[in-house]
Amino acid sequence: VELPGAEQKTFLLDRGFQVLLDEYPEVKKQLDLPALALRGFAPGAVLALGGGERRILADPLRSPEYLLKTLLSEVWAFGDLAALLGLRLQQLQEAPYAAFERLAQGGAASTEEFLLKTLGDRKS
Repeated sequence: VELPGAEQKTFLLDRGFQVLLDEYPEVKKQLDLPALALRGFAPGAVLALGGGERRILADPLRSPEYLLKTLLSEVWAFGDLAALLGLRLQQLQEAPYAAFERLAQGGAASTEEFLLKTLGDRKS
């Protein structure tokens, strides 16, 4: 960015993303979705480890093409992966809105509390 009488600075602009639920009738009515050239993304994360190194972590049940990269990411122990897979399989067996029902009944916990209760302290 060039500013008159000021030092020139360079920075990275993170465009970020927005979630758009494109099945809403009003969205279809008001927006030209093809003209927006929207793109989807796989559920997961890309971890920036420094020095330009990146690792992909994804739910292999929803994105099986990332299974090998997730397993070889070296950011967690195999036991952690096994515990998360068990948690994911348990979640798949629940009724679709079971988490919302627990929330409505006052059974909500922070993410940290839930994971500690469900998976235990995995630091050791």
